[in-house]
Amino acid sequence: MRERWLEPSPDADQKRAARLESWHAAAGVAFATDEAKQAYQERVSLMADAIEMKKVPARVAVCPSAGHFPLDYAGVTWREAMYD
Repeated sequence: MRERWLEPSPDADQKRAARLESWHAAAGVAFATDEAKQAYQERVSLMADAIEMKKVPARVAVCPSAGHFPLDYAGVTWREAMYD
C-alpha cells in the first residue's frame, strides 16, 4: 500500500490542469467589476505558474501559518484570545 503513494497516478497532470482551469474560470463567482475579475485571474495564473514550475513568476502569494506565535509574542493567553 505504501508504494501507491510514492508514484503519482498516470492522469495526475490532466487532473491538476483541470483543477487549475476550473480555479481560473471561477464559474459561479460574481465579481464586483471586470477589473476585479481580471486581477483575480492574474493572481490565479501566478499561482498556477508557480505550482507547475513553468516560469519564475513576478510574485507568488503565500499563506504563512503563524500558529500561536502572535499570542505568545503579545503576551496574550489562549483563554484571553478565545474568550475576550
